Amino acid sequence: MTTAHPLDTENFILSEGPTWDAAGGRVGWVDIEAGRILSAPWSDGEGRVGVASSISIGEYVGCAVPLAHGRALAALTRQLAIVDADGTIRRSRELVPQGSRFNDGKVDPAGRLVVGTLGLGIGEGGWDHLLMRLEFDGTMTILDDDLGLSNGLGWSPDGTTFYSIDTHRNTVFRREYDLHGTNVGVREEFLVLSDGHPDGMTVDVDGNLWIAIWGGNEVRCYDASGRRVHGATISVDAPHVSSVEFAGPELDRLVITTSTATCRPRSACAGRTPVAFSQRARVCAGCRRPSGAKSPSPASRADGLPIGSTPIDKNGGMAELLALCRVDRLLPDAGTIGVTAIDKRPVDQPLRVRPLGLYGDVQADRKHHGGPTKALYAYADEDARVWADALGRDIPPGLFGENLRTAGLDVSGAEIGERWTIGDELVVEVTCPRMPCATFQRRMGEPKWVKRFTEAGMPGAYLRIVRSGTIAPGDPIEAVASPGHGVTIASWFTGADARQSVALDEAERSGAIELVPEMREAMSKAFATAS
Repeated sequence: MTTAHPLDTENFILSEGPTWDAAGGRVGWVDIEAGRILSAPWSDGEGRVGVASSISIGEYVGCAVPLAHGRALAALTRQLAIVDADGTIRRSRELVPQGSRFNDGKVDPAGRLVVGTLGLGIGEGGWDHLLMRLEFDGTMTILDDDLGLSNGLGWSPDGTTFYSIDTHRNTVFRREYDLHGTNVGVREEFLVLSDGHPDGMTVDVDGNLWIAIWGGNEVRCYDASGRRVHGATISVDAPHVSSVEFAGPELDRLVITTSTATCRPRSACAGRTPVAFSQRARVCAGCRRPSGAKSPSPASRADGLPIGSTPIDKNGGMAELLALCRVDRLLPDAGTIGVTAIDKRPVDQPLRVRPLGLYGDVQADRKHHGGPTKALYAYADEDARVWADALGRDIPPGLFGENLRTAGLDVSGAEIGERWTIGDELVVEVTCPRMPCATFQRRMGEPKWVKRFTEAGMPGAYLRIVRSGTIAPGDPIEAVASPGHGVTIASWFTGADARQSVALDEAERSGAIELVPEMREAMSKAFATAS
């Protein structure tokens, strides 16, 4: 057994995500809890580092990947960001549901960031945390949506096998990986540890996995068949070992990060981080570590309904999910994004729905579509048939870019904040109407389509995910709770005014609904017009 030796650095709360910047000759890491991105020059062949530089972000930093000119691509609490060397931060929109944060992340062999999430509450949390990938066109692809705590990531030397860790399951997963496309294979259990909590990970050129054991004072090595390489175990003088990565000009030093935070399992932590040892092996990938549970939002009653809501039975259980649609391919588009994900097509198998939408679905324009408050778009088949008659053409499921084509449910007549159950598990909440855009106009190819769609007052509804679940075509849909304020998707879409704004404001103050930012902006305009 080899023993790791501390580097000459300060102690950290939760040091994580070590990286090696070959161009700059620097080793990097983050202190997640302190919100810091750090790096230090690699000083000599003995595996020492010079004086570390630090950028304070002011919030959680799950991981940070070095870029050119001293910049970093960082996963902050709920956003991705480019952080310049002078501390300038350029943020994305919020990509992670409230009550969660980004955690460990790593760039795949093709150059795409893969990053996971965990819950911010106390305890075990749910099993709906995410593993997602930032594509070259700026969209996010969901790889997993049922994780307890997404952690270490790694790829085989040829890049065709992807490994990922769920710390709450004590499991390392394995699947096939397409470096030249967006496909991933079926996830399978590769390792299930009965005597340790796997955290961060890296893979060497021989295909061995080096895994940090949280609460275990060590880094373990497993070969590509899953057998433990006992002679390669690294002893660490700190219980909470969080992550590992190879570094140095020859990639022959293993940098190990640890934590002084008191996390599961509870134990005092030495905080000697990062540390390194002399081991002749080369890197392919590696990174990251834990925290707790997911917080509910908005406030809810014991029966799971929002405070101030009323149980209802609007449709007598007669509504159903007629079709389940997700993106077939990204299409070229004349808009500012350059592509559109409006080309949704029906699928005939069950799909998992997580806080950001359907498994395998994407949105190209994340400013106006997608995200936690617009996770799904629903449209009623009854309204689609009205359009079919008016236009003299078929309106098949997915043509409007909807994920859900319903039958027997008045989608546009739903109250804002109304909740539905779909199938046995999924619970959704109606958030806001769909606003037609130029991309929709180009999709339809109909004269003055945006104007016609607006005047018709049948916009369909965006939905927030209250409880994740798996759904399939033919599943029953039941409207189970209504806030009782009387403002529907259609009435707000066709005539947002001060009267409706007052009703929505009172409902939100009572805890019955949680309005999306676009609704609040429209309410402010309605109040200003009335004054």
